[in-house]
Amino acid sequence: MTPHAPVGTAEINYASELATAIAATATANAANRTADLTEIAVNMLNNIERSLRALDPRNSGETGVQETNVA
Repeated sequence: MTPHAPVGTAEINYASELATAIAATATANAANRTADLTEIAVNMLNNIERSLRALDPRNSGETGVQETNVA
């Protein structure tokens, strides 16, 4: 059986730098995706808030109670 060739410092450093670069890329991609999803969530919440405010009679000047004039 032939023994494996020894791994030198250069190979170990290269593998370490490559793993670090891959991890950094994955982290950056995850951060960008999180930022995108956060922006979408904030926009959705703002739209929901606007819709609820529009439905609230206190914001339209209406009381929600119909008044009748009695002569």
